[in-house]
Amino acid sequence: MKIVAPLVVAALLLCGCSAETKFIPRGQDLSQAAHFIGDSDDVHAGRSSDAQYIFFIDADGKQLHGYWDVRKWSNELYLLPGHHTFTVRFAHASVHADGRFSVDAKAGATYYIHHAIGAYSVRLWVTEGANGTKQAATPIPMT
Repeated sequence: MKIVAPLVVAALLLCGCSAETKFIPRGQDLSQAAHFIGDSDDVHAGRSSDAQYIFFIDADGKQLHGYWDVRKWSNELYLLPGHHTFTVRFAHASVHADGRFSVDAKAGATYYIHHAIGAYSVRLWVTEGANGTKQAATPIPMT
């Protein structure tokens, strides 16, 4: 019994170090999917006090990861073309801000979720392409 407990803890820790950070729903043809990327610091570099991350929380009303899921939350998301809603979370140190968006995704398009930190708020927006200037998704008020 004394040997089993450390092995279980070690296995859970190794699962928590999973490099999987993309959420790809099963059965999707990625050549036709729209690709959403959170404009974040490198999630593989490890947490630091200055790191800023954007993670996907849900898509079309379905949570992407369970509360007790030991994998890292996804900073990339693939969706089929069409109308979708999704929620993202900006995280920096112990502070977080959530944003919900509605988008008409185009096949093969790449969308970026950007952030800007203000004095007392975080602004989140979505553009098509990394340097896009036009908003590509409509913000939905959080309830």
